[in-house]
Amino acid sequence: MNNKKLIILYIIMLLVGLALLFTGSSDAPPAPPPPKEVEVIVAPPTKPVTEMVNVAVAKKDISSHTILKERDFYFKTIEINIDTFDKAKYIFDVGEIENYVTKSNIQKESLIQKNLIASPYSEDYRTLTLKKGEFIFPVEIAKEDVYLLKNLHVGDLIDIYVLYGLEGANIDNGNVISPSRNFSNTSIKPIIAGKKILHIENASTNYSYDNPRLGRIDLILTNEEIKLVRTLMTNSIVMLYPSNFNESFDKGLFLLADKEKTWPESKQQIFNRTPISRLRGN
Repeated sequence: MNNKKLIILYIIMLLVGLALLFTGSSDAPPAPPPPKEVEVIVAPPTKPVTEMVNVAVAKKDISSHTILKERDFYFKTIEINIDTFDKAKYIFDVGEIENYVTKSNIQKESLIQKNLIASPYSEDYRTLTLKKGEFIFPVEIAKEDVYLLKNLHVGDLIDIYVLYGLEGANIDNGNVISPSRNFSNTSIKPIIAGKKILHIENASTNYSYDNPRLGRIDLILTNEEIKLVRTLMTNSIVMLYPSNFNESFDKGLFLLADKEKTWPESKQQIFNRTPISRLRGN
């Protein structure tokens, strides 16, 4: 009898459990659907827009107050980002750098910027090219020589000579006289060498009979050199020639022998009084 009761009890419990099971499953929220796969398109990184340019580079360490020549720089091909590289700052043509003067020191292999150099035709150029003890010496060019200005450039070198005649064949006797009318009896004497042209003024368009001078060049001379040239120009014929040297000299009087460095010194009048300044080609 007891066994029957237990069996009935188990059956009742089983039915109750099944009822609870179905009831709970019907109240639960439905399971969410599986997520859909979304295709994400990743854009490739944008490549910067570049170009190849030839830019001026310092070939060596360059000090300030240097007039730039081919030996000081070269052009190097580099790739630049046109969005970030400021082309206006740099030099891409030899005409924008040759014979310009440096305003400050420039390191070897660095790109040369325009703000570090000054044009030969700028006011800064005149100041920057003068060293201690140097001065600007202007020389006016006569009508017959003005064509030579077209063949000269700022930064070129000039040698200065004086034309003189000799009394007899012996130079050492000191008998220097006014230039002879006979060309075979005259000579020219180098007095100053390797002096730099600072400025060239071609005034041919303003020529008039009242102003026969058609041009002017400004040289860089020392005080000692100016004294000598001024002395000679007041009573002799002084001539300027394109220099035979490739570099300028701080002391262009080195051409004179020691015994001639004070020449001409005399209490007598040894030159005529016709001041003529001449610029001649080689």
